[in-house]
Amino acid sequence: LIIRIAAGIIFTMHGGKKFLSGGPKKFAEALSAMNIKPALFWGHIGVYTEFFGGLLLILGLLTRIAAIFLFVFILTALFKVHAKKGFFNEQGGFEFPFLLACGNLALIVAGAGKFSLDYLIFCR
Repeated sequence: LIIRIAAGIIFTMHGGKKFLSGGPKKFAEALSAMNIKPALFWGHIGVYTEFFGGLLLILGLLTRIAAIFLFVFILTALFKVHAKKGFFNEQGGFEFPFLLACGNLALIVAGAGKFSLDYLIFCR
């Protein structure tokens, strides 16, 4: 529950920030600079995955599916952006995305838990 809610808040806030600061089009500019193509397509996928995937984690709804999408998203960021900057977060390193990736991996394996909409809907 704690990992799911914390990761959900972090992803929702980051996705919301991207929506408010230019949306998928602005994010696509950053992706284009990293030679990720088609940038606009992946810009939409990234922003929507972060925001709505985070909301799904908070609710505990379709948790494993959301966690898979978020895991792939954060691994991409880890390897494309953060890995070359070393480990520590203050230098833009992979410390923080690594922790988010591990949290999502835990949710993929363990699921949402008892206090979730997944449990209410699918485990009754």
